[in-house]
Amino acid sequence: MKSYKKKQIIKHALIHYMNREGATQTDLNTEKLVLRDIERDIVLMKDEYDIPMTDRDKKVWEELNS
Repeated sequence: MKSYKKKQIIKHALIHYMNREGATQTDLNTEKLVLRDIERDIVLMKDEYDIPMTDRDKKVWEELNS
């Protein structure tokens, strides 16, 4: 399995996990940082492999390049 696909699976699993009951604000803050790192990796891979970016990806891309 390609690393891009693995990152996408991790991103979706993390988003699902963050919606769990009983998550503390500290948990969510930490998980948001991890999600941000994963999203950055995905955007860089999309750029490298010429995969179209979503609006969210474009925002992440702008953050990376500012």
